[in-house]
Amino acid sequence: MSNMWQYIFDHTKFDRDPVNYMTKDWIADFNLFSYTLNSNNSTSYTFNKNGVGDPEKITKEFESIFGAPAVVIKHEEEKNIETRYATATSYATLDIASNKRNTPKKRGISIAGITTDVHVLETITKLFLEHVNKKEDSNYVYALTSDQTGLGLTSIGKITQKINKQNYTEKVNASYSHVCDCLNSNDPCGRLILFQGYPGTGKSYMIKALISEVKSTFVVVGTNLIGDLSGPQVLTVLLNQFEDDDRSITFILEDADAALTTRKGGDLNKLSDVLNLGDGLLGELLDIRIIATTNASHLEIDPAILRPGRMCQHLQFETLTPTHAEEIYSGLLKGATHIGIKKNMTLAEVYRLARKDGWVPDKEKLPTQGMYL
Repeated sequence: MSNMWQYIFDHTKFDRDPVNYMTKDWIADFNLFSYTLNSNNSTSYTFNKNGVGDPEKITKEFESIFGAPAVVIKHEEEKNIETRYATATSYATLDIASNKRNTPKKRGISIAGITTDVHVLETITKLFLEHVNKKEDSNYVYALTSDQTGLGLTSIGKITQKINKQNYTEKVNASYSHVCDCLNSNDPCGRLILFQGYPGTGKSYMIKALISEVKSTFVVVGTNLIGDLSGPQVLTVLLNQFEDDDRSITFILEDADAALTTRKGGDLNKLSDVLNLGDGLLGELLDIRIIATTNASHLEIDPAILRPGRMCQHLQFETLTPTHAEEIYSGLLKGATHIGIKKNMTLAEVYRLARKDGWVPDKEKLPTQGMYL
């Protein structure tokens, strides 16, 4: 095996000795390509591109360039398919990542290889430009999970949600702007953000907007797993998943009442977990931020959480006055009015009323669940 081919095989992430995957045709192509480069001192061109595209279309185009694949490797756990191609002048790989981050018709595509044929290089470049979109610098949301093997992270997809400031009071909008700036900062004024308010007042809607606007990796933590945040498994899970990610990690703690109340009335262990995760050594090293939500109308928050340097913002979401509710309703239905709004309403109730009267949400921007809660 020539030094160049040894280098190729060393850097293509085969699970076993690549010879185990070779067919007779593959070995013939391999020997011919190696001989051509060594004997003719040919100039070689490398290519390495990745993005998002239609896997069926890309595979078809790839085979029109290189012919039938020499090797196909399926990684069931990662849901990846790696396809290897070899000709007399080229060695190429096509990796398709079929995970939850992309829809079935738009998967992660990676193209890499080496060729002595400049025409192949030009064709590959054109193929990539025409059929593969550059991956957006978007945030993906994960859920912290637990099973018999321990803690883990599951991708639950990407959220795109623009903030509609008309839905909130000036005070809440000002706090939202501050939170965005703070979460995007390398030196936040505090690592804990509290969203408090009745169900339907717009807490989750605003969190979705934060996910879209802030450069961070978001991890949703259910109430039953908050107590595991200070355990040793969390560090292992985070490092394994995000070791090469330079973004901060933002935990979203759902219904975190027990972790926020006073020590005499709440769960001391959960409170300690939140404090240690937010501004302890682990929080600083991994750049961890926390958004905690609660539906409680009255919450006796532990003073330790409120001290300077810990709490970034405490946003309180309230029901809408009839005037404010009418403004939102009118905005959704292009100037229409509803004379029946006589009392305070939640944001979810206004949207439900507008939908009943003919408003249709933009389906392309509509999250799959929990839009107004």
